[in-house]
Amino acid sequence: MKESERKPEYIKSPKRNTTRRAVWHDYRAPAIYLITLSKRPEAPDFGILSSGGPVVFLTEVGRTLRDALFDINRHHPQAKLIAEVVMPDHIHFVIQIRERLQRPLGTIIQKFKSNATHQARLRLGNPGLEIFKPNFNDRILSGRDQLDAMIRYVSDNPRRLWIRRCHPNLFQRINHLTVNGIEFLAFGNLFLLRDALRCPVMIHRSLTIDEKRILEERWMEVIRSGGVLVSPFISTEEKAVRDRAIANGGKLIIISQQAVGERFKPAGQEFELCAQGRLLLLFPWADRVKNHGLSRAEALWMNRMAEIICEPGAALRFSSGSLSSAVHGR
Repeated sequence: MKESERKPEYIKSPKRNTTRRAVWHDYRAPAIYLITLSKRPEAPDFGILSSGGPVVFLTEVGRTLRDALFDINRHHPQAKLIAEVVMPDHIHFVIQIRERLQRPLGTIIQKFKSNATHQARLRLGNPGLEIFKPNFNDRILSGRDQLDAMIRYVSDNPRRLWIRRCHPNLFQRINHLTVNGIEFLAFGNLFLLRDALRCPVMIHRSLTIDEKRILEERWMEVIRSGGVLVSPFISTEEKAVRDRAIANGGKLIIISQQAVGERFKPAGQEFELCAQGRLLLLFPWADRVKNHGLSRAEALWMNRMAEIICEPGAALRFSSGSLSSAVHGR
């Protein structure tokens, strides 16, 4: 058996804990965070998405949460609320800790949740009301250039939710999709797997400049013909083909080694490609807890996956209950 046909062995990772704190980080130190709090299933919705456009109309509970968010600055002078959005089933906010805290960030989050729940109980006359799921999800700003991206992500939440609800087929998630015997977690436009013109993209080091030019011309003809390019797009040259395809309206099936969790949603350019029906993401090792370097064996196997996916009459199968439309706004 050729090396490229042998699936790499790896140890399955334990189930991802989507609220696990970063053990390497000091949550008392000054930093900027993107915080996500989700509502309990039985709690009233925080808002209603307009059917006419990307606007969330807040309910009484939602308005209470928004007011409580604005109170964070008053209750905690070390903290500054930078951006916030209240969605039907969760809230996001960007918070800056400007000076060292006596107790970890979780204390501020818990006090906010307690205050918001207390105010909602008073407004709704329901002393037993519980609003939030336990714990919270946080993302730590790792560079100042990420702040603008964080703020855009928060403010863009209603638009992304509206697009997903208008086009659910373009944002499908399948936890157990099998293509010719290979299992993936899939996200995006599944119809791309049925496209009659699917072509793998691989650029080997041994190829001459003329051979590479011939292949690139062939791939661009696939794009012009409305076909789909399939690849992990590992090398710099392969990434250049991907970028050229995107710029020319191409459709892509991308095989990714990325670790994904229950809350995974495409962002940025990947979201826009999904919204246009031009992207399907396939994750062959979705149960990994964190990303790591790509081995040669894995790279060869991912390239072989692309070839298998492009075989005529690829057999598709997914287990019962594994299909869902990603219509939530996280």
